[in-house]
Amino acid sequence: MPNIFQNMRDNFLGFFSENESTNANEILHKSGFDNPLTNPDDDQLNRKRFINQIYPYLTNLKPEWSVRVGLLAPWGEGKTTVCRWIAKQAEKDGHIPVWFCPWSARTDAQLWVGFYTALTKALKDYDATYKTSIFSPKTIKHMVSSLTNKDWVEDISRLHQIGESGMRVVQSLTKMNAQDVQRLYESIKGKRFIVILDDLDRVDPSLIPRLLMTLRDVLDSEGFSFLLPFDHKIVSDALADFNKTSGFGENFLEKILDFRVHLDEATSDQVSTFFKREMQLNCPFIPADTLEGLDFHLPTNPRRLKALVRGMRVFEAEAARHRQGEIDWKALIFAEMIKLESELFLDLYAKDTFEDKTDDNSGSHPWISAAIEKDKAKARIEEEERIKGLLEKAGVKLEEKRERLIQLCEGWRESYGIYGQHKIMYALKLLKQPETLTWAEFDSFWKLWSKNNNFSELSPWFEHHAKQAQKPKDEIVQEVLITLAQQYDLHLEKAGSVALRSDQEAYVEKAKEILILYNSFIDQDIPNAPHATILTVEVFKKLIGAIGKWFHFRGNESDRNLREEEEVLLKKWVQKTRNLGLDQDYQSCLTKLKNDHFGEEGNLARLYRELSEIVGAGMDQAVGMVLKKEEGISKIFPDGIGEGIKKALLNADSSVWTPRGNSPAEQILSTAVTDSAVQINARDLLDLLRRASNLGTWDLRPEEVCEFYEHPTLIVAIWNAAIATELQYRRLKETRQVREFLISKGIPADQLAIPEWLMVGSETEQASEPPTEAV
Repeated sequence: MPNIFQNMRDNFLGFFSENESTNANEILHKSGFDNPLTNPDDDQLNRKRFINQIYPYLTNLKPEWSVRVGLLAPWGEGKTTVCRWIAKQAEKDGHIPVWFCPWSARTDAQLWVGFYTALTKALKDYDATYKTSIFSPKTIKHMVSSLTNKDWVEDISRLHQIGESGMRVVQSLTKMNAQDVQRLYESIKGKRFIVILDDLDRVDPSLIPRLLMTLRDVLDSEGFSFLLPFDHKIVSDALADFNKTSGFGENFLEKILDFRVHLDEATSDQVSTFFKREMQLNCPFIPADTLEGLDFHLPTNPRRLKALVRGMRVFEAEAARHRQGEIDWKALIFAEMIKLESELFLDLYAKDTFEDKTDDNSGSHPWISAAIEKDKAKARIEEEERIKGLLEKAGVKLEEKRERLIQLCEGWRESYGIYGQHKIMYALKLLKQPETLTWAEFDSFWKLWSKNNNFSELSPWFEHHAKQAQKPKDEIVQEVLITLAQQYDLHLEKAGSVALRSDQEAYVEKAKEILILYNSFIDQDIPNAPHATILTVEVFKKLIGAIGKWFHFRGNESDRNLREEEEVLLKKWVQKTRNLGLDQDYQSCLTKLKNDHFGEEGNLARLYRELSEIVGAGMDQAVGMVLKKEEGISKIFPDGIGEGIKKALLNADSSVWTPRGNSPAEQILSTAVTDSAVQINARDLLDLLRRASNLGTWDLRPEEVCEFYEHPTLIVAIWNAAIATELQYRRLKETRQVREFLISKGIPADQLAIPEWLMVGSETEQASEPPTEAV
C-alpha cells in the first residue's frame, strides 16, 4: 500500500502545483534565439496565410462541437511559429489558448495531470479570481479511487491492454463528469479552449497512440478545439509500431484529425530573404556582400537557418578585434554549415584540405590539385571520393546528410578555387579559439610606439591586452615580436616592388623603425616578461626568416645600410640569448640554417656561420650542464637536438676538451665515482661517439668524428668514468662490446681498464665474436 500512495503522490504532484506546466501567457510572449517569430508581418517565409486557413477551423463552430486540426511539417519548419500566431489571435478574440507540451511525460498519469494543470493555469490567466482546482470533489475522488482499486504501479502503461479494456482504463483516469464540463463551459463565457498540443512528435512513442485515442474518445468535449502540430513521419512510424500488436494502422490519424494542414517547404528565394534578414538583425558586423552567392548552399529548414545565424553571432567580439576584411566571413559560414551537420567531419575535412603538406611531401592542397586538373570531370570524381573517405572516418552514415555534406564541400571549393586559402585557414582557427593578437590590435600597439618611441609606455599596453586575452604577458610579447617580423617582411616586399626610389626608401625607413623597436626589446626589461621567456628560438626563426629572405638585396645604399643594421641586431640577439643560457636551442636552429647553405660563399651563409660561432663560444657551460644532468646525453641523441653540444663533445679540439688533462669535460668526468649522473652520461657518450662515427651529425661528417680516436687519453677518461662504479648485469655485455669497438678504433687495450665485475658472464660468449660497429 505505501508504494501505491507514493505513486499517487508522484503522478498527481503536478496537479496541485503552480509550476509544473507551461503558462500559455509565457509561451505567447517569451522571446529568445530559437523562439518562434512574434509578428507574422515580419515573416519572410509566407506563413501568415496559414492563420487564415487554420483559425476558422478552430473557432467557427457550434458551441457544442469540438474539433481536432493537425498541422503537419518536419522538425524545424515553423509549426510552433504558426501556432503562436494563432494563439495570439485567439487570445485577442477572447478565446483561451492552452499550451501543453506532453513530450516529457513517461506515463499516462503524468501526461494527463500535466494537461489538467495547463488548463488550470490557462483559466487563471483568463480570470485571476478563478480557483486552482477546476474539477469537482467527486471527480478527484474518482481519480484516486481508479488508482488505488487497480493496484497501479509506477509505469502505468503496463495496465493498458490493447482494445476496449485499455480504453476503459484511460477513461477511468481522465473522465470528467457533467458537473465539471458545465463549470468549464460557464467559466469561459461561451468562448473556446484552443488547446495546442505542441511537440507531440517528442512524446514517448509508446504513449502517442493512447494519447491520440484519448483525444478522440474522451476529450470530445464542448468548447474544446485542439491544434496538433507534429512531424507526420515520426507519428506515423509510432502508429505503425503500435499497429504490429493492436491492429491500428496509420489511417487511424483520419479518425483522430478532422482537418490536416501541411506547411509548405520554403522556396529558395524565401530562404535567402529569411537568412539575410536574420543575419542583418543578429550579425550586423558581417558585411552584407559576404552573403551573396550562398543561396544554393543554405539549409532550407528555418530552425537550421536560425542555428546557423546563432553560430555566426558568437564571432561578434572577434569582429570588433579585427580589421575590416581581415576575417573571411564566407569561409566561416561554409564551415558553420558543415559543423551543423557533423563537427567531426569538419575537423577531418579542414585538416585534410587546408593543412600545410609541404613538409611531408604528401602533395599539394586538394583544391589546388582539382583546380589545375584539365579533366574537370575527373577532378570532381576524385574530390568526391576524397570527401566520401572522410565521411566514413567521421561515421556519417545517413545518406541525406552525406549528400548534403558533399554538396557543401563542393560548393565551398568552387566558390574559392586556388585563392584565399591562407584566409580560410585563419578563419578556421577562429572556430577553435580566438587569435592572441589581431592586426587591428597590432595597429593600436604600433600607434602607441610610433607616438614618441618610448619603450616604457608599452608595458601597460601588454598588461591590458594580456588581461583581455586571458593569456600570460610574455605570450603577448612573443606574439608582438612575431607580428613585427611579419610586418618587417611586408615592408621589404613593398620596398622591392615599387617603381620610385623615394617610395623604396620610405619603406626601408619603416623597416628601420621595426629594427629600432627590436633593439629596445633586447636592451630593456619588461616587467613580468623576462628576456628568457620572450627571446625564444621560435620568435628568432620568424625574424631571421624575414631578414634572410631579403639579405641579398644590396643594390641601393639604403639597402646596404639596412643589411648592416640587421646583422648588428641579430648578433646582439644571439649574444643576449647565450648569456641567458639558451645556447642549445639556438645552436640547433643556426646549425640547420648553416647546413642549408653549406658550401655557399654569399653574405647569408657567412652570417649564419658567424651567428653559430657566437653561440658555440658558450658551449663550455652548456656541455657541463648536460654531463651533470640526469640522462643529459641520451636526450640529445635525436637529430636536430643539441647539435651545438654534440659538435663540442665530439670535436677533440673544442674548448670543452682543452687543455688536455685539465679540460672542463675531463674535470667533470673525474667526479663519476661519486656522481651517478656523470657516470651514466659517460657511458651514453661512448654510444653517441660510436653512432656518430658511422652516421655523422648535422655539423660533423663521420670522418671528422673519427678524428676523436686519435686522442686516446680523452677516450680513456670517458671509459674510466663509464665504469667508475659497478653496472647492473644486463648492461655488462654491451659495455664489453663498446670496449671491443674502441680497441678496433686503435685505442690500446691495456689502457681500457677491466674491473672484475665487468667480466661476469663473459665465459659463455664466443671469443671470436666480432666487435659491434653500430648502436
